[in-house]
Amino acid sequence: MPKSYEAFRSWILSRVIDGCTIEAKGDDEIVLSTDAAEAKVTFYKVDDTQPRIVEFLIQRAHRENSEPIFHLHFELTDLPRAHELFEEMLEVLLEQGSRKTETVLLCCTTGLTTMMFAEKLSVTATSLSLGYTFVAKPLEEALEEHGTYAAVMLAPQVGYLRKKVAESFPATPVFEIPAKIYGAYDAAGTIRLLLDALDATTPDAPDLRIVRKVLSDKRVLVIFVNLHTNRTTIRYRLYEDNEVKASGRVAKRHVDFRDVSDLLVSLRSSGIDAGAVDSVGIVVPGVVDGLVATFPPDSDTTYDFAEILEQYPDARVFVENDANAAAVGCYASQKLYENVSLYQQQAGHETGAAGTVIDGRLVKGHRGFAGEVGIVQSLWPIDIDTDDLRWSPEAALKTASAHVVAASCIAAPDAFYLSCDLVPDMDALKREVAEHLPEKFVPDLIKLDDLREAIFTGMLALCLQRLEAETMLVEAPEG
Repeated sequence: MPKSYEAFRSWILSRVIDGCTIEAKGDDEIVLSTDAAEAKVTFYKVDDTQPRIVEFLIQRAHRENSEPIFHLHFELTDLPRAHELFEEMLEVLLEQGSRKTETVLLCCTTGLTTMMFAEKLSVTATSLSLGYTFVAKPLEEALEEHGTYAAVMLAPQVGYLRKKVAESFPATPVFEIPAKIYGAYDAAGTIRLLLDALDATTPDAPDLRIVRKVLSDKRVLVIFVNLHTNRTTIRYRLYEDNEVKASGRVAKRHVDFRDVSDLLVSLRSSGIDAGAVDSVGIVVPGVVDGLVATFPPDSDTTYDFAEILEQYPDARVFVENDANAAAVGCYASQKLYENVSLYQQQAGHETGAAGTVIDGRLVKGHRGFAGEVGIVQSLWPIDIDTDDLRWSPEAALKTASAHVVAASCIAAPDAFYLSCDLVPDMDALKREVAEHLPEKFVPDLIKLDDLREAIFTGMLALCLQRLEAETMLVEAPEG
């Protein structure tokens, strides 16, 4: 294994990359720097008999303590695979320097008092090599124009209208500038708030109690592969007694389910052994049939997670589609409804996906295909170009209402949960649905604010239920 380490390290140091410096920081770290970002390649030695763990980490320049743009760790056993992952990391690093300038809107009552502040913010952003310019407009004018912005910042005087503004800019971060920062024209403080809002990922919410749990003394590792419009994050949580004992994330550009195996190896080196937990639950996009995932759903591209069992023969591995896991999470976190459906669609995605729980059982259908509603979306007469469809509140509303109507006609859920940034108003959705369904058959419509929490909760519940089912089979008396 030392030969693999030396070969990979030497290969990186031998690279010549325009606009990027490469420097070794001792034997176990290499730093790649551009004007816009910095990447660290770190080698961790477990022991003399084990291969080294490699970590890739990219952070933007001038951004201390920010979430990484790219974060991945894997076991150095396959040099071609290591080269492939390095090239992906390098693509993300070099892209940071060519980011287009984006506009941030600053709103006040008249716009006059914010103009000088907007100019100061633009100068500060340029000095920090950030690709943002700032414009100031009166709030009412901005609401009428419905422009496209990277973010909308509200002066304290109009902060109370944040909800209204967020509904008008559903795919855009909207936040209020605190009075002490705005009053001091603190450009650096304002930009820190902006970057935090743009960067991120909702922090892990407190763990929801599993109301309908079947076992409470198990150790379950849940891994969630989340596909965004421009990146993929892989998050994990280790549950013990239904409480989160450990959690973390990796971030990369492309979807590759092999990264789940890499993550499991790196977790083993940190004390979380997939072979020692009661169950590993893996949540992915696409169609899931047993341990085989097909992504995109209308393709022949498959990945068999049974490969994980070659590394961990004693592991109990369960795989589920993300919308199905979220539907189970919505069901398991309340006692009011026995039949629930969920529809999710991220802003920037053409289509969404659905999941349904009827009488406490997840509806999987033929080969796990239930819920892949995006494939029939082309049948719906929405007169909007494909590119605009991804960001259109009008299209999202019609799409969501079509799913509610279809689910009501086929499965008749008591409640329909919706996770769609472009449809913030449940009353508008109800009106749209009521045009097609008799009022008494319209299900309760509930906006799901934390899709990620529902997914983790649902996958934990599914793992516990499946472990319980296996226990019952083993303990069943003969005859």
